[in-house]
Amino acid sequence: MTTLPVTEFALGASALKSSHNLSRTQISITSKHAPREPVNGDLIQINSLDQFHESFKILIKEFKFPSAACGAFSVANSIILHSLLTKHPMNKFGVLTKGELESITQSLRTEKLVIDEVRKMMSFVHDTRQEYLKKHESKFPENEKDRYQRDWVANYEISDYLIKNAKDDAKEEKGEKKACYMCNKPRVHFLRYNQWPERDGAKHEEKERLIEEKPFGGIKTGDKATVSLEEEAARFIVESFTPKRKLYRPEEWSERYLRSARMEFKEDEVEARLFQIFVLDVNGHFTCGFSCLLSKDPQKPPVPTLVTINTTSASYLDNSCVAAAFDLSFRPPPKQRLVRVANTLPSSPKTP
Repeated sequence: MTTLPVTEFALGASALKSSHNLSRTQISITSKHAPREPVNGDLIQINSLDQFHESFKILIKEFKFPSAACGAFSVANSIILHSLLTKHPMNKFGVLTKGELESITQSLRTEKLVIDEVRKMMSFVHDTRQEYLKKHESKFPENEKDRYQRDWVANYEISDYLIKNAKDDAKEEKGEKKACYMCNKPRVHFLRYNQWPERDGAKHEEKERLIEEKPFGGIKTGDKATVSLEEEAARFIVESFTPKRKLYRPEEWSERYLRSARMEFKEDEVEARLFQIFVLDVNGHFTCGFSCLLSKDPQKPPVPTLVTINTTSASYLDNSCVAAAFDLSFRPPPKQRLVRVANTLPSSPKTP
């Protein structure tokens, strides 16, 4: 079989056609971060490109990348989504029609567009790993070097790349009248499980980097998604990059970033943070998603929706991290929450 150069890939050869749907109220989550009564909205997973398709093997080989390349695809898709949603005429309101969602889907099924971003992420991971190998060559037996280079993408590598990307975005925004991180402007965040309980299995720089997650708790060690946590520990961490990089507990992120959006929904006010993009760690796989109000029928109110973009055929909608992204984006009216919280930003948020 002849492999085409990257720039000549057949359009959509690796495109997936499937999608999955769930209502948020269909998912039961025991995490303390979950609201007692979540907002009644939808979770939609759109499968875009097949990350295991032959089309992408040339990139994987070139950058000695792990064969499961979801770390690169999820980040690439989040950056593309940021560009598409920023340019959307309704980006201040976070409303999409079904036709507009289909247009976004088609963009994310365009190989050339996605490959350009995937290549950047793969190159970044390859180069930083090579640099680490050179600085710590004595720590790696010869047979370990290739294994290290091809290991799965780590959370800190996604974090580092998104930090770099946020700095690039900040330079572009410098000329704007006012760069307001509090307004409903599309931003990329990284929502992941607290990995401190998995510290015993960490190696090399991952072990060094995990120390910053210690304040989020996790005395017992074990699988980050299922290990028993002490009362004050956080199951999830939200990492935001604008105006500067910071790690939050989900409740802290909500207090700092949620703004009120009035919708005709149960005749009440729902707090919403719209067109926010999340890279999602679903424990063993990375995907991404964004929040919006999806207008299915112009005669009816738009529906609170989290749309996820995935690069395999499997469904991850029932994963707790996906539900947490929805809950971060949409909070119930104050009277439905256990504690009513003022709808303003704290003047001096606590550092975790």
